[in-house]
Amino acid sequence: MTRWMMVFGLMVAVVGCGDDGCPPLGSNRSGIVNVTALELSGDCGPAMQMELNNGLLTLEDCLLGPTDGPSADSCEETIAVACNADDGSAFGWLGSVSYIGDGQFQGEVRLRALDDLGPICESFYLVTYTEL
Repeated sequence: MTRWMMVFGLMVAVVGCGDDGCPPLGSNRSGIVNVTALELSGDCGPAMQMELNNGLLTLEDCLLGPTDGPSADSCEETIAVACNADDGSAFGWLGSVSYIGDGQFQGEVRLRALDDLGPICESFYLVTYTEL
């Protein structure tokens, strides 16, 4: 299930737009954001860590849910994404990260993957974004 984790790392790089509350995540669309995901339970794959450069990354064949994006005060980012994979399977994330201080956002996100035969895997991850 390593491929699910690599795609997961790319998709969680959401960008806040913010106003006067918490600092918006990736607001300057430059620099590096370190993303770590620690599997809390499930069977999709182990923890992973990666660095993302220069803000928002997107993938083709993905739809954002109506709740995806930053809160009005930029203190929380909701993740609601569904994607189709090249092999005919589908996967999606649902959860949120909240500002915890020192340029970090953290929260729990669920990853689910399925194909024509049914569920492939489901896991819950503790996700942390740190702007470097």
